[in-house]
Amino acid sequence: MNPWLSSYTLALGAIVLAWLGVSGYVIVTRALFDVADLSFHTGRRVLERRLARLGSAEAALAGLPLRTLAGIAADASTDPELARAAAQRLLARRSERIVKQARTHRNEAQKWRRISALRILSVAGWENATPLLRAALEDPDTDVAGAAVSILGTLGERTHAEILVDALRRNVFARSRIAAQLEAFDVPISDLLLPLLDEFDSSVRQWGATLLARYGGPNIDLALAGLVVDDDPQVRAAALKGLARTNSNLATPAAITSLQDPVWFVRVHAARALGRLGHPGLAAKVVALLGDEHWWVRTAAKDALESIGPVATPALLTALGSNDQFVRNSAAEVLQNTGVVDDLLVRLSEAPEDELATTTIQSVFAAGGPALAGAAVKRSLRHGAEHAELLEKLAL
Repeated sequence: MNPWLSSYTLALGAIVLAWLGVSGYVIVTRALFDVADLSFHTGRRVLERRLARLGSAEAALAGLPLRTLAGIAADASTDPELARAAAQRLLARRSERIVKQARTHRNEAQKWRRISALRILSVAGWENATPLLRAALEDPDTDVAGAAVSILGTLGERTHAEILVDALRRNVFARSRIAAQLEAFDVPISDLLLPLLDEFDSSVRQWGATLLARYGGPNIDLALAGLVVDDDPQVRAAALKGLARTNSNLATPAAITSLQDPVWFVRVHAARALGRLGHPGLAAKVVALLGDEHWWVRTAAKDALESIGPVATPALLTALGSNDQFVRNSAAEVLQNTGVVDDLLVRLSEAPEDELATTTIQSVFAAGGPALAGAAVKRSLRHGAEHAELLEKLAL
């Protein structure tokens, strides 16, 4: 039998031919991409020179190849006026083809042409762009749907917000991505968002509360306050963040209610809300969270007390005597970070016999530990060596 015609040789030859075919395809497609990319960037450089010389977008775009015009119009980084001029010039010559590309796709290449076509039509202000974007939003391909979300957000008109709010409600695409676009709308859309708070889906209520946080007003504040007792803890947390962000009059009572929430991260947001609001009369309630069973809550309470500032001192001094080491240490750190310890250092430098300041410093040092005491001693050097020596004795 001829060895060159054996099954092994034929199989090996087939593998080699297949490898050569795939390699050739990759090389050719890469070369075509590089040529197209070079052509596009060359066209952009030519356009920049024309703009600098002629000063008019219309004059600078005249005579550029269709591929270059399409690249300029579809590129999100292009100046909006220039992109619109390029898109309108392109549509004047290829409108039917671009509209056809924007309607549907069957393969990867057509998909990306469809996305580019949708951008071109939208940038140009084409009258049928919105229905095409609505259809693209329903496409099962996430690249197409995601592009539609991004383009609708960029257009930024109320009609586009209505489409995005409906898409968020129906969960046709990642709600976080849709919410990011709605958050950036310049036109007021609070009336479109308020109905989301009454949806059965808790995720929709959560995003509604999150997006309403940048708006104020009695109706919005009242609606958000009602969510503080929602069944879903994510919704409760979002409502607290929203009320604190708008500095609503209802934020304080809502946060106080949530300090006893059974879910730890809701208590975290309650502490943060009180810290943001800075209500001195509530410091004692926040200090109580320094002993919470969850460390995240304790840390949030500590940060909130630092935000409240020196007015929280009376409550913090009481916490220095806690049986919980973390509570004592956190209270001492807050007193240091809010400048209370340094104020006491000044009092001692002016009146070393001040018994109240001495007792307080000793309590802070005992609660804060050697590191805090050592840092205080170093800072006291600016008041003189004798003062530093006194503090060092107190720290022992």
